[in-house]
Amino acid sequence: MNNEPHSLPLALAVIELRHPESAPLSRSHLAAIEEGLREQTPVYGHEVQTLVRADFGPMAVNGVTASQVVDFYHFMSRTKETAVTFGPGLISVKTTSYKNWDWLKDLFLTAVNLRNDLTPLVGIERLGCRYIDEIRVPGAKTADWSQWISADLLPPNFSGVRPKLDLDVQMFHAQYKSEIPNISVTTRYGVLSGPPTVATSEYLVRKNSPEDGQFFLLDTDSAWQLGLGEEIRDFDLEDLVSRVDDLHSLTKNIFEYSITEKLRDAIFSKGAAK
Repeated sequence: MNNEPHSLPLALAVIELRHPESAPLSRSHLAAIEEGLREQTPVYGHEVQTLVRADFGPMAVNGVTASQVVDFYHFMSRTKETAVTFGPGLISVKTTSYKNWDWLKDLFLTAVNLRNDLTPLVGIERLGCRYIDEIRVPGAKTADWSQWISADLLPPNFSGVRPKLDLDVQMFHAQYKSEIPNISVTTRYGVLSGPPTVATSEYLVRKNSPEDGQFFLLDTDSAWQLGLGEEIRDFDLEDLVSRVDDLHSLTKNIFEYSITEKLRDAIFSKGAAK
């Protein structure tokens, strides 16, 4: 029986920028973005969402105070494994086929520059770097996660209890404040049994999605966010590059802390890179 992780664990990587709403993208704007992203993400998709704001105060009517129809524009790779998305106050890059950090960051900065050149950004309200890892051990219905995952992330195994107990499901959610102002980390981690957490959608495909089974989830979202009442500073590309690199480094450090040397040797010898 093969007891080594059989695939690279990174299921989804995301960089997302939230900004004050800019002027709507016109057809000529979209054509310019399409041309600028043609080399990597030439496939176009338009999505319309209705966003509903709920309020349960005395002025609310049936719990709904307002709704808004919002356009999202997706530019995808030919396999749809990578998508660049523009919304009224959002620019994001998502991929289920991660190459390396420089590649992902370069695509993100290309998208930001294209948007800023067409309808200048007032500033940044939130910047996030998120990685979702799904770690699987083939042939093991209930893996010994102590071989692969740091003990700090694992619950007690009740080894002295009879009949013997095998860990089936475990999930934790936590948010951390950094000593650096405005930076936080949201994590979800634990053992899951069932379908993968990252699945194929209309605008983002996950090829060769794993079969249902047990896996360890490491979902880390490191973010810089404007504080309540703080002034929105002018958009600064150099500052954006520095911040996104810092967030990536933080996300990577958390992943490194969360795994054992055995897992690190197994996955990075296969060419994994963050």
